[in-house]
Amino acid sequence: MRRRSATLVLLCDTLCKGTVNMEREFTAIIEKHGKWYVAWVEEIPGAHTQGCTLVEVRRNLKEVIHDLLELRRDLSAKDRSRSTRREAVAVEI
Repeated sequence: MRRRSATLVLLCDTLCKGTVNMEREFTAIIEKHGKWYVAWVEEIPGAHTQGCTLVEVRRNLKEVIHDLLELRRDLSAKDRSRSTRREAVAVEI
């Protein structure tokens, strides 16, 4: 079993809901299991998928990341009060 690490870049146009497009980078871990590639994102719990090829697993992972971030943003918006502030936070690691 060989472990691969790849950096995926996702252009967040839908997530920004009409504001400025932004690009976010995440770390993907990809492992070969028999005929399948299994992948997950270290930074996002629940972001995992599989595919028959590296191209497919990367494409699937980008879709999973997009869908999870969009869902979290939508759910967060429903729970906010009028006094809630929404701000960007930059962290360098």
